[in-house]
Amino acid sequence: MSNIDVISKLYYTALGQTLRERMKSEHVKIIDFGFDDVDDTKFSSDSTIRGILNGNRNLTTNSVKIFLQTLNYNTSQEMYFPSDGFCLQIIKEIFKLVIYSNHFNNSFFKQTMLQQLGNNHSNPEYIEYFVEEHKEIFLKSFLTIVPNESKEFSSKYISFLICDWLIELACIISQN
Repeated sequence: MSNIDVISKLYYTALGQTLRERMKSEHVKIIDFGFDDVDDTKFSSDSTIRGILNGNRNLTTNSVKIFLQTLNYNTSQEMYFPSDGFCLQIIKEIFKLVIYSNHFNNSFFKQTMLQQLGNNHSNPEYIEYFVEEHKEIFLKSFLTIVPNESKEFSSKYISFLICDWLIELACIISQN
């Protein structure tokens, strides 16, 4: 499994949870997912919507339009990065993924994280504390990956951006 695969799974899961919460607040059901195109109304299959909401599927550029309109988002940036809290949660989950998963064993990234966290690396609450303690710099750095263009992007593309950002995260961690 590649870095992009594990980061995509992490991001899809978090995004799916956020989209489910938005569905509840907007009183939307799965059968309501569709958007008005120039010629007609387009819908996505229930299984596709469920897969996205459960974090098992990529939100394609075609699906983005459906989610934007159905859930009343103004831009894809607003949907993919809904709040600082969401972004911080992604960062915290990245820390936990790197530290606890075997995927990053023997990586310089994991060694750097463990070195900075010291003996507290096995304590999930300390990881949360560490990220909160440095949230300004983490958020400032993380939010630079948000595309400025107003076009729709797939969640796979966003996952690639996050994966690229891991290099900068490693640099930030090594400096703190």
